[in-house]
Order: sequence, then structure tokens, then C-alpha cells
Amino acid sequence: MPSTPSIASAGSRGFVDARASEESPTPHARGVGATAEIPRIKRELVLTLTADRTLDRLVDVFKSATGTRLTTSHTVRALLKAVALNLDLIEREARALGSLSLPSNARGAEQGRERFEALLADAMARGMRAEPRR
Repeated sequence: MPSTPSIASAGSRGFVDARASEESPTPHARGVGATAEIPRIKRELVLTLTADRTLDRLVDVFKSATGTRLTTSHTVRALLKAVALNLDLIEREARALGSLSLPSNARGAEQGRERFEALLADAMARGMRAEPRR
């Protein structure tokens, strides 16, 4: 059975309703063929202040642009749908990184984590911008 897509969490696998893994992912190509998938997986993330501000800004951008009271959950789900549309290309870029060492989460290792996460972010951005191979 395919695993449920996830975002990086701080050691927490979240709380999953048993039925959640039985559902297939929701199609998301501009809402065409979309099903009414019920959100039921909770995740807890540990963010840096900069990442938190970026997430808040992203939510605010879409609140302002759409005139809605959307939540952080709406925004993160939409972000993951955008990622899912490009996941094959992102995977290609991730493989191009080669083997990396995961930096420590201990205090004092912030610069190593920043460099590591910057590498991942660059690979993700390249994958999102890349043209699919035909």
C-alpha cells in the first residue's frame, strides 16, 4: 500500500486516522477531477524564526490576494500539491545532490543545518523550475 505523502517533521509521525492511508492522493491539476479528501493527519514542525516568518508571509500573500481567511493548513496543503506536481523533477534534482551527511540538531550546529537545508531548497527550486523530459 502506498505511503501517505509527508512533510518533514521533528521526529513526529503525526496522528493518522486509519482510513487516511486507504485513500488515494487527491488530483490537483487546477481542481480538475479533484475529490473531497478530508484532512485528518496532524503534523508538528520545528521551524526557525526565518522559516516561520516565510510561512506567515506566504499565508498573508494568499489571504490578501484572494480576500479569504485561509489558514496555514490551507496554504501548506496547496504548497504540497504544487510540489506533488513536480515531484519527479524534484527527485531528479535530489539524486543529483549525491550522498550528504545529515547535520546535528544540537545547539551550535546551526550553520551546518542552514547549509544542508539550503542545498535541499536549491534542489527543490530547480525541480520546480525544470522542464519535464519528453
